[in-house]
Amino acid sequence: MESTGKNIYPLTEENLQALLTYFFPNSPRGNLKDVVKELNNMRISLHELEYSFEKILPLISVITEKIGDIPTQTNILDYSVESFLDQEYCNYNIDGERREIINLLRERAGVIASQEYTINVRKKLFTVRSWN
Repeated sequence: MESTGKNIYPLTEENLQALLTYFFPNSPRGNLKDVVKELNNMRISLHELEYSFEKILPLISVITEKIGDIPTQTNILDYSVESFLDQEYCNYNIDGERREIINLLRERAGVIASQEYTINVRKKLFTVRSWN
């Protein structure tokens, strides 16, 4: 699936599940109800999630190795989103092991952790320029 550049579908539980199933069909499903509400509150679009899944997909083995188990689709979603969050947010709101995994994902995927690209209101680095 190639990113279209347009955000024509709303971020709903059904649309998010379809996107997760497309990218991660072999991972167990998780509960998305609360996640969708939180993502909408953060103003993250389905298109941005699609873009982050494209970047995280080749790194699923990194997550699997670090957690010692097959990650659920919801866990992959969390890591995908957290890889874009402002580093200051990550330093205060997650535990050390999870922060280590996120930093490894950022490094391997090429996330540029620069204030220049941080959108402070949204507390994330969701721009195409955030990736090398």
